Amino acid sequence: MQTLFDDEVLAAQPATPSVTEVSQDIKPSKTPFKLDLNDRIAFSKMLFGGSQMELNEVVNQLNHFETLDEAKEFLSDMYYEKDWEKVDEYAQRLWILVENKFM
Repeated sequence: MQTLFDDEVLAAQPATPSVTEVSQDIKPSKTPFKLDLNDRIAFSKMLFGGSQMELNEVVNQLNHFETLDEAKEFLSDMYYEKDWEKVDEYAQRLWILVENKFM
């Protein structure tokens, strides 16, 4: 009877890649869009009616866009859908942060 500690059993199993080998295959992704605490509080309160969950969903969506144009179209739709004209200063701040992500 062979045990796990026998050399033959280990030799018969295919070698698994090391963490280093796996991490070298992973390509670095774009820097995710993140908000600092002050922006998070302000945007949640002023742009999303206090809904932190809705803000998180928007940030998540923004992180999935490949181009600035996609993000611009998305935020433009949000601007009119959420009636951000009343809080344009906050909407502009969000837009600047999104632009910086793609620059």
